Amino acid sequence: MEKRSKIKNILMEGELYSITDSKHYSDGNVKLVKELIDSGIKIIQYREKKLKKEEMLLELKQIRLVTTKSKTLLIINDHVDLCKEIGADGVHLGQGDMTVDKARKILGEKVIIGLSTHNQQQGISGIQSPVDYMGVGPIFQTTTKPDEPVVGLEFAKLAAHEFNIPLVAIGGITEQNLPDVLDAGIRSVCIISDLMLDTNLIAKVHRIRGILKNPN
Repeated sequence: MEKRSKIKNILMEGELYSITDSKHYSDGNVKLVKELIDSGIKIIQYREKKLKKEEMLLELKQIRLVTTKSKTLLIINDHVDLCKEIGADGVHLGQGDMTVDKARKILGEKVIIGLSTHNQQQGISGIQSPVDYMGVGPIFQTTTKPDEPVVGLEFAKLAAHEFNIPLVAIGGITEQNLPDVLDAGIRSVCIISDLMLDTNLIAKVHRIRGILKNPN
């Protein structure tokens, strides 16, 4: 299946979209990616704020070998150049990053592009661009980005109702409040700190994916 269609199908069905987080997982991104894949994760976004770009490249080359072997989708946060250099499956852009249109021209039509949105206008603008999915949040207060204004479940409900595109809710989502997010109408979520801080990551992933597959 073509990768852009693949991620749309996965997210519409309901899936745990994972993001690397060296702040909460101290054993390194390569080990984390392997553990996430072992737990059944199908999409992993590489997000790293601490390393220099050349260090990120070295790490990504190792990660790419692992994700290619397991057929796991690898999305690079922010860095369009790194996405192209290692042949990742896609890139995820924030509102302050390169535009979706420009990234599409650089990466071509086969590469996945995701976009973070925080309000209705950003969402409307996003669906008018050649984007494959949109992130919606922060839904709750988050330790990962504590200074980011919370948009709440109301925006999640609006996005699910108005934006005809795969959506991923993010920001302060836990196993406990996950049902509230699903009730808002968004099928796929990103859970970072609540997942990374669990003493049994694989068991946690299985429980969360079980909720996503059987929300009722």
